Amino acid sequence: MATQRARSQQSRPRLIERFYLDESGNSGDAALPGAAFDFGGQQIFALACVGCADAAGLGVELARLASRYRIKSTELKSTALIGKPGVAADIAAFLETAQLPLFIEVVDKRFFVAAHMINHLIMPAVGDVDFSPKGQWLRNVFAEYLYREAPSAAFATFVEACGSPSNFSVETCFDAALVWLKQVSAEDEIGLGVLHFADDSFNDFRSEAAKSDQAFERYLPIPDKGCSGKRIWMLPSLTSLTNIYARVNLYRRGAMTGVTLLHDEQLHFEAILHDAKGDA
Repeated sequence: MATQRARSQQSRPRLIERFYLDESGNSGDAALPGAAFDFGGQQIFALACVGCADAAGLGVELARLASRYRIKSTELKSTALIGKPGVAADIAAFLETAQLPLFIEVVDKRFFVAAHMINHLIMPAVGDVDFSPKGQWLRNVFAEYLYREAPSAAFATFVEACGSPSNFSVETCFDAALVWLKQVSAEDEIGLGVLHFADDSFNDFRSEAAKSDQAFERYLPIPDKGCSGKRIWMLPSLTSLTNIYARVNLYRRGAMTGVTLLHDEQLHFEAILHDAKGDA
């Protein structure tokens, strides 16, 4: 038995320790969507992570692809790959052949805001049931409903409250959401469900606001602080990094000692990402 166990351990592939990350799309605060609510034309954020034990070999492969497809830029920027779908196909084939772990997080920023509205404004957590699989499923259903159906005013008042947090600004959020929700059809079961929770949450808020000027804090996301001390309310890069860290941890079966994550410089968010990694 001991011999068989030793052979099994020897045949198990050595887990990779170095992981390279890079993002696509503006990684900034989702509470700054712009006047058109289009996030500066970058509605989607993505963070990709590749594990690699042979960085030199990976560099050789990328150099080969750059030469083959006549790419002159020092990086394989997506803008340089327009009309060259073979590059992505070849990279995918290389990763599969080399059996390199690949993790990708994609964030639709409008949905990201909708999820924060559900989790903080409409359904603030009150107990363990809120973190159960069924509870998370319901929150996702409601967030998707907001994403599809909510008017711009409902989103706008929420992001404005993040910029100027107060009891008054949060009450304005509830007013905008409830005006819309009270118009939903009697056959709209999901809309009526959101209305039920929003109405209950608003009643709780008014009760708390009568006692405290800081009642709004429970109904807005917890902000992070950038390097200049400025508050940042909803950072998709932070959520994506947290999820990828968890996925790397799963891939490594919980053995994170010796793991190195390499990311390009993040001047505005470096401290936040570093602190989040330390808390993981």
